[in-house]
Amino acid sequence: MASSIINSDDGVVSGTSGLKTTGGDDGALVFQSKGTETARINTDKQIVAAAGTASLPALTTTGDVNTGIFFPAADTIAFAEGGAEAMRIDSSGRMLIGQTSGNYPLEVTGGNGNGIKFTESSNNVQCIMAGFNSTALFGTITNHPMLFWVNNGERARITSAGLFQFNSGYGSVATAYGCRAWVSFNGTGTVAIRGSGNVSSITDNGTGNYTVNFTTAMPDANYAISAFTNHGANTVPAGLATYGSDYAPAVGSVSVKTVTSASYALMDPQYVNVSVFR
Repeated sequence: MASSIINSDDGVVSGTSGLKTTGGDDGALVFQSKGTETARINTDKQIVAAAGTASLPALTTTGDVNTGIFFPAADTIAFAEGGAEAMRIDSSGRMLIGQTSGNYPLEVTGGNGNGIKFTESSNNVQCIMAGFNSTALFGTITNHPMLFWVNNGERARITSAGLFQFNSGYGSVATAYGCRAWVSFNGTGTVAIRGSGNVSSITDNGTGNYTVNFTTAMPDANYAISAFTNHGANTVPAGLATYGSDYAPAVGSVSVKTVTSASYALMDPQYVNVSVFR
């Protein structure tokens, strides 16, 4: 069967605008305007249209034809608002807002006044990545922090300098200074680590003299340590831990000496606990 024109622009089958078939019982249904195909329903029952652009999206609505969906590249879906691209999902399944390429599953770029807010409404839990300066909702916020809200109040933030700040329960958000390394070990006999964080090993330098070796070095040697010991027997006095006057801290390790609290003589305690803060 030959192809045919239905409802052509001039009311006859020879017109160049309207609806036609491509021929045969299995032909496609084609929409054309002035001899140019604008869309079709193919034999797989798909609606196929032009890719469109941000200013003229392929799928739009009456009265707002510069807002809708278009297809800027293969395997890519984009959304336009007011003639400008607002968001796209690229060929790798990444959602991109305010940008056309990226490397992460979700990437957002916005100017002043934009950010991201995730809210679990039933529990008032929010994670806000603020890319703005605002006083309306959060008080004064500058330098693009990431904020964490629970029960309609800020509980923590990560500042633009990378500092983690949190509300410790005393009514203010303050910088948290983390424990950069910790270890609990047995100082008697062969030294044995019971538990640790960022500590690779303990070097036994002799009675009551140990070196705590860090897995990842400190940024500098200007850290503080907290340490205490206990022999684990009621008949033996609790011990003390000290740097020792003959040692300077290093970025890769810290030396700890343990002495009895009674005579200050070096001893090997059963429990040695060391924490490093920076």
